[in-house]
Amino acid sequence: MTTPPASPPQHTALPVKLIIGLTSLLLSIGALELGMRLAGHAYLARTVLPEDRIDLSPQTHRILCVGDSFTFGGRTSRDATYPALLERSLTPPAGERYQVINRGVCEYNTRQVLELLPEWLDLYQPELVLVLVGAANRFNPQGYGWDQDTGGLARLSGGLQGLRVVKMARFISLALQGRSDAWRGSWVHYDGSPRPLGVDGRSGADSPYMEAKRWLAEREATELPGSDPLSMIWYLHNQGELERAIRVGNEALASHPDDEELTCSLGYFHYRTGQLEQAHASFSQALERFPSSGFVHALAAFFYSNAGRDALLGGNPDQAIPWLFEAMPLIPDDEYVYYAMSKAYSLQSTHSAQVVLDRCHTLVTQHPELANNPKLMNHIAMFERAEGWDRTVESWLEEDLDAIVRAGQASGARVVLGSYPVPYELANRQLQAAADRHGLQLVDHQRRFTQLLEAEPADRYLFDDDHCTEAGHEVMAREVERVLTAE
Repeated sequence: MTTPPASPPQHTALPVKLIIGLTSLLLSIGALELGMRLAGHAYLARTVLPEDRIDLSPQTHRILCVGDSFTFGGRTSRDATYPALLERSLTPPAGERYQVINRGVCEYNTRQVLELLPEWLDLYQPELVLVLVGAANRFNPQGYGWDQDTGGLARLSGGLQGLRVVKMARFISLALQGRSDAWRGSWVHYDGSPRPLGVDGRSGADSPYMEAKRWLAEREATELPGSDPLSMIWYLHNQGELERAIRVGNEALASHPDDEELTCSLGYFHYRTGQLEQAHASFSQALERFPSSGFVHALAAFFYSNAGRDALLGGNPDQAIPWLFEAMPLIPDDEYVYYAMSKAYSLQSTHSAQVVLDRCHTLVTQHPELANNPKLMNHIAMFERAEGWDRTVESWLEEDLDAIVRAGQASGARVVLGSYPVPYELANRQLQAAADRHGLQLVDHQRRFTQLLEAEPADRYLFDDDHCTEAGHEVMAREVERVLTAE
């Protein structure tokens, strides 16, 4: 009788399974990484001029545009970016042509552009290099720091950070964390019922801001005058008679001083007519008279948050900060307020980091419950380090911009710098300083856009994330052309 072979001991099966599982995992990650990189190359092939289309003939004058998303195009199509528009608008001499190459990469800092610039100069052999970069240095330190720590762990960490799968995992983790945190929080509606907060504190959620927005939408649907003062003034408002609505509302409020809706409606009417100080007075009065009213808090939050947003979009970030501080204690979980505060601080020059920090501490003193708010406390930590960080970024910009200019000139190209169309003060200041140090021209986009926005609405030229619309790119292209043809 034949004896069957003995089964392998169980204690050896587990390590084998672990090795097989780990190998499969690594192969899967490798395949995913390769797929993501191939997808990235395929995308770049559609958005970057292919090498076989580079015209190196003597009759072609090549212009290389380097920078970040303001060059790449942001939210506009590639054929509507300022490099594409510049190529179509320049008039070459007879028998010659211009070829404008767009090598903007979203969120690139000066070090990343500097590292790739020699390759681009060799590939495109441009006669002119247009440089618009530096804003991303404040939030993108890629290329700085790893070379200061050359230990094995630092190199391994730096390499892992560059993997597409690691970036995707981090993005998914943050998204899930935001979704989880969002539904743990809630605020109390002015009818007394708890309502959940959405991921951004607004969208798809019954946050104070959204509740105010819904109430205003209901009132703005009033089509017939009612017998009560509130219906009458909203009817007048909807007929475009704002000044009369304010006058009638003030008369009604004198007889009904405890009417929350009348008080807040008047504040909103003042806001609509641009009378921000009067609106502030109305909402301050309402908050003082009805301190426990969720309705008043919601309408006041709507006003202060939008006043800050309007100041940002209008190119007045220094004016946005006081309004946003008024909104914070009313909607302390609204992500937009903190995002807008960071953005306003980075764009303005009136308020130092210490001034903003002092106001944050005062806010916590006045509202002790905010000491438990992680969003505010994280921003306090950020502003505590802000001025030192700015000095670091400034030194990066100065060093890299000088190196970018030298590299361009060493290749035989003429170098022209440009400022950002929005008031990114730190980057624009360093771009101007680099132009002055090297005797270069600066295309002053910020000056031109400031002139335009004094007379026209900001959203014609800029999206709400500061990137240019197609009309904004047309302005940038015309400014570049004006500077180039002046010589």
